[in-house]
Amino acid sequence: MASGVCRPYRRCCPCYDAYVLAACLAKAPSITEAFSKYQAKRMSRAKRVVSTSYQLAQLTNLKGSLAIGIRNFIIKKMPNLISQKQFDFLYGVNLDI
Repeated sequence: MASGVCRPYRRCCPCYDAYVLAACLAKAPSITEAFSKYQAKRMSRAKRVVSTSYQLAQLTNLKGSLAIGIRNFIIKKMPNLISQKQFDFLYGVNLDI
């Protein structure tokens, strides 16, 4: 992952995974059902994190001064609300299982 944005999340992800798995195991009547619930809960979030990371990596690894200049201009003009939504998704985790 090239993006610095996802690196701190990657360090916390195993803790969140363990929390979700423990909650699923505590509430489900069987281990099979617990793992099914865990996978369903984690898959959508994991897909979004991977997709966002890939997009940011593509953006940060542009080559050529023209592409880099355009990227920098767009980032400067991007509303803070867009960045804030990404941070809220990555770090504003809902622990209600």
